[in-house]
Amino acid sequence: MKKFFVLALLVLSFNSQAQAWFPVNVRVYANPIQLSAYVDNVWGRPMLCRGNVAGITYQGPVAYAYFNNIVIYPGMFAQAFAYTNNYNPFVRYTSNVMCAWYY
Repeated sequence: MKKFFVLALLVLSFNSQAQAWFPVNVRVYANPIQLSAYVDNVWGRPMLCRGNVAGITYQGPVAYAYFNNIVIYPGMFAQAFAYTNNYNPFVRYTSNVMCAWYY
């Protein structure tokens, strides 16, 4: 019986410390010289978000931008930009944003 209570205590303590990150709808805007990842909060609760945008240019270097642990209150947004120049445009890009409810 003692083992059961210890196991239950451990399971409950680990579950309370875990954050449930969930993917959100991200708008990614891309043109040859600019990348942008945009996420807005349309829910009635604040969110804690982290995200990035990365693009590979024609000549090979990678441009990278991110935001980390940003609290987005209802009606607000977060955005990450990456830039290059006209002589070395983006040829490939990716973006990732994950959010959790902020307590």
